[in-house]
Amino acid sequence: MTTNTAAEIAAIRERADEAYSWVYFDIGTETDASTLVDAFATVHTDLQALLAIVDELTRKLEAAEAALRIDPGCSRAHVNLGSIHGRLGDTKMARDHYRKARELDPADLGSWSSELYCLSHDASLDAQQVFDAHKAFGEEAE
Repeated sequence: MTTNTAAEIAAIRERADEAYSWVYFDIGTETDASTLVDAFATVHTDLQALLAIVDELTRKLEAAEAALRIDPGCSRAHVNLGSIHGRLGDTKMARDHYRKARELDPADLGSWSSELYCLSHDASLDAQQVFDAHKAFGEEAE
């Protein structure tokens, strides 16, 4: 199973963009054919990696959404959706799904922990908001 994070996906995209830009805009007349072949190969290899990630996440997203259509109270499906959205860098959507999972299964501290992870990586929140959420978790977990 592939476990690419949003940062890893961004790094692949950046590498592909650099190679693409170089191939199409920065090549000079003295560039030899083997250099061009290598550059084109890099672009297409990175594109293939991105498409594989998107395909994997799309299938997981569809499966988790199907689980919720079958059983809207399935906390595990919300945890899975939170994980998928987190990998895509959508921390707000990830937090919403982790919060819903916690509401459905209050004994599952893992979903709360995952929600806190998202809060810690949300640039729109200040340190006090993140601290307060962690404090509430600690009090609940006792």
